[in-house]
Amino acid sequence: MGADGVLQIYLTRYIADMPDDIAPEPETLDLHLMAIDPPVWAEHREKMHPRYGVERDAVHGRSPESEENDVGRANVIVTAAKDQPPLLVLDETMHRFPHASAIGVITRRLEGRASCLVGLRTRFSHYMAPGATKPCDSKGYVVTMTAASTKAGPLLLYPSALLGWARWWTQNATVLSDRERYMEELPPPPLCLDITEAWRTFRIDLSEPELTRWPAPPPPPMLYGAPDH
Repeated sequence: MGADGVLQIYLTRYIADMPDDIAPEPETLDLHLMAIDPPVWAEHREKMHPRYGVERDAVHGRSPESEENDVGRANVIVTAAKDQPPLLVLDETMHRFPHASAIGVITRRLEGRASCLVGLRTRFSHYMAPGATKPCDSKGYVVTMTAASTKAGPLLLYPSALLGWARWWTQNATVLSDRERYMEELPPPPLCLDITEAWRTFRIDLSEPELTRWPAPPPPPMLYGAPDH
C-alpha cells in the first residue's frame, strides 16, 4: 500500500518457455499465463522495456499449434476493439475462452490517455450450485482502466493488475476473517491502482465498474459411435 493509500501492484513478465539462464520462479510471485492477440503484440512490442528483447525471439519461434494451446489455458488474454464496440469484443472473448480469469480489450485513447476495458471473472461457468442440474453462469466485473496521465505505462498489463488486486483482496480478507474468502465475494474494484513494472510506477484510474454475468457455454456435442463405458 502506498503512502497515499493507493494499492501498488508490482508486475514482472517472463516468457512462456523460460531458457535455462533465467532464474527460476520466485516464491514471492503469483504467476499466471498471459496471451496477447498477435496484432496487438505487433503494435506494442517495440514500446516494451528493452530487457524483453529475448521475449520477442521466443514468441516468433512458437508454432501456431503451440500458440493456440497457450491461449486456451491462459489466465489473462489481451486483445483490441479495433472498429468494433469494446463491450461486444469483451463478451465474445469471454464466451470463447471460458477458463480465462481476466480479459482486456484495448480501446481508443481517451483525451490522449491509454484505456482498456477489462472483464474480471469472479465465478466460473463450471461451478455447480448444490442441487443444480446444470452449471451456473460465470460472473464478475467489467471495468474501464485508463492511464491517469498521457504516460500509459504497461498497457498490456492492465488486466493482470486487476487480477492481482483480486487475488490480493481474497488473500488479505481470508487472513482478517475467521473463514476462507472467495473471489465471488469481491467488492467493486478500487478507484485507482498504482502499477509498478521495470522500476516505473504508473497510476491507473478505474471507472464504470459493473457487476455482470456471462452465460455458461453449451455442453460439447455428443460423439456418435463412441464406445460405451
